Amino acid sequence: MAIISKRTKRNLQGQQYHWKFQSVVKQLLDENPECFICGAKENLDIHHIRQCKSYNEDFYNPNNIVVICHEHHLEYHHTYPENVNVKTLLEYTRDVNLKKLHNQRKIQSNYDKMRIRALNQEKELEHLTEENMRLKQELNKHQDNGGLI
Repeated sequence: MAIISKRTKRNLQGQQYHWKFQSVVKQLLDENPECFICGAKENLDIHHIRQCKSYNEDFYNPNNIVVICHEHHLEYHHTYPENVNVKTLLEYTRDVNLKKLHNQRKIQSNYDKMRIRALNQEKELEHLTEENMRLKQELNKHQDNGGLI
């Protein structure tokens, strides 16, 4: 079962929502119990793709509603406060995914740099070990010759 946000829970219990809307939301949450952007399964909200009033038939249309986590829902409305529609929702989703991809590439790049550094340190250690062995052999040879070089 989906874990909805306090805001959504409060709105579903509020007088402004009709029983029809409550059943649509319940069905959507049962079918898609995760944020359509990030896959979060907790703190979920519902979001109307096209802005509409509760007396409008689009308000109850499941094709006009998506499940979204509270964090992305707030960020979307902060980014597009006056312009709620399909285009801005797609732009927002694209931007979130590009940011995620950028962060993944950054993490991969940092991992690659650390791996290269580790390989270089490994080579340096190998070189120092070989140098140490050579110096020990030289010291042993020196001691075998009675301390004469």
